[in-house]
Amino acid sequence: MSAPAAQNSILDLVGLTPLVRLAAIAPPEHAAIFVKLEHLNPTGSHKDRIAAAMLDQAEFEGVLAPGATVIEATCGNLGVALALACAMRGYRLILTVPKSVSPEFLSLIEAYGARIELTPAELGISGAVARAKELLLASPGAYLPAQYENPVNPIAHQQTTGAELVRAIELSGKTASAFAMTVGSGGTFRGVGHALREAFPGIQLVAVEMRLAAGTMSSMRTGDATFPSRIFAGSPLIANQVIEIEEPAAREMTRRLAREEGLLVGPSTGANVLAALQVASQFDPDQGVYTLCCDTGERYFTVDESLK
Repeated sequence: MSAPAAQNSILDLVGLTPLVRLAAIAPPEHAAIFVKLEHLNPTGSHKDRIAAAMLDQAEFEGVLAPGATVIEATCGNLGVALALACAMRGYRLILTVPKSVSPEFLSLIEAYGARIELTPAELGISGAVARAKELLLASPGAYLPAQYENPVNPIAHQQTTGAELVRAIELSGKTASAFAMTVGSGGTFRGVGHALREAFPGIQLVAVEMRLAAGTMSSMRTGDATFPSRIFAGSPLIANQVIEIEEPAAREMTRRLAREEGLLVGPSTGANVLAALQVASQFDPDQGVYTLCCDTGERYFTVDESLK
């Protein structure tokens, strides 16, 4: 087998992540479970895809000038992805981040040269978003990607993550029965969901919400299972099912994934796999349930001592 061609930039390595079957955790009498290894992207998460795409679109529209400042609110992964992308493209980056974010995320962001402004932990991501908008008003010429509102977020996942997954499913030999995915900004679920529904109309789309230890939900959704599709043609994306996963259970699954499958991943992936296991029990072994490994587990050691 020949070695892959050399790339001109680390950013050229975003995407084209592999798909792997869970061989140990999934019961053989149920549908096979496949996970797309997004933690193999350059900064260790699927957010590399939208960081690059949002900057591309801003440059194309002329709202991001060479050497300008980018400002964004984040709880972690997008911040790391933007820090790399901005460093490679010569932009100054200011990130507003809740104080509750783990030190690993902060260290990674700073390693790429970005500036961090911490916001009150009790205000969560909403407080970080509000502060980012304040900084934008005080920074002429700055650009705010606004991942929670930016239509490039789901479109990028439809055109890349979703398209790659469709092709991998076609090659797997399994029937595409269901896709399960945690909902944060909703961009990944919407984008991949639209790509899968277009290719496999009968596929079940399962929105996964993780109930955090503090009692809050991990998503920015408003409680129903409808995802507005103003950026897509046709009707809104409607999930067939919403599954809630408790954060401690998700973290326990990350330990199993590391020790039984060799996948060192974060808690969102643990929630994805738990939901996929529930869904897989409804289907036969010749069918497939698909999900994502969202990010690497290396950035959660401080907040989960039991991973050590």
